[in-house]
Amino acid sequence: ENALKTALDLLPNNTYILMELAVAYALQDEDESAIEILKQVIELAEDEETLAEAHLRLGIAYDTIGNETLATVELEILRGLDEDRARVLEEIMETGG
Repeated sequence: ENALKTALDLLPNNTYILMELAVAYALQDEDESAIEILKQVIELAEDEETLAEAHLRLGIAYDTIGNETLATVELEILRGLDEDRARVLEEIMETGG
């Protein structure tokens, strides 16, 4: 996590580094921090692949904290971006994370 933060200081708008930092937060059960980082990735994403992956991870994070409403919003966004990722999120939501 510290190395990612250092890299982010050097490249503050790098979506790859931001995504990795969000994953690190999620793995440490710091879901609110992961959510904030993923929102940044969505704002900065320059390609559909990154955008779809960020929406998937954001939907998972919302599901993890029990916010079914926002997880469903992310699912609907994913259906328009990447049906495969939408199916993954839907499965996670159905099985309770």
